[in-house]
Amino acid sequence: MRDYLAHSFERCSEIFPVTNWLAMSMEQHEMLAAFRVRFSEFQEHLGKTMRAIAIEEEVEVERFSIGFYGKAQGVGVGRALEDDSRNTQCR
Repeated sequence: MRDYLAHSFERCSEIFPVTNWLAMSMEQHEMLAAFRVRFSEFQEHLGKTMRAIAIEEEVEVERFSIGFYGKAQGVGVGRALEDDSRNTQCR
C-alpha cells in the first residue's frame, strides 16, 4: 500500500499545486483520483491499526480523539512518518 501511495504521489507531483481545476486533463483528474483513494485507504488502515493496538493494550479511546492520536504518537507512528523520506515530500 505504501508503494502504491508513493507512486500516486510521484505521478501527481508534476501537477501540484493545482491552480486551475478546469484546465486539467482527464488523465490528470484520474491521477488525482487515484491518489485520493490510496491516501484514504492508508488513513483507514492506519486508524484501524491504532485502534487494534489500543484494544490490545486495554486503553479506552474514542475514534479521532486527542487520546487516540496521543496513543499513536506513543507507539512511534508520528516519528515513523516523519522519518520516511517519501512522506516528507507530501508536506
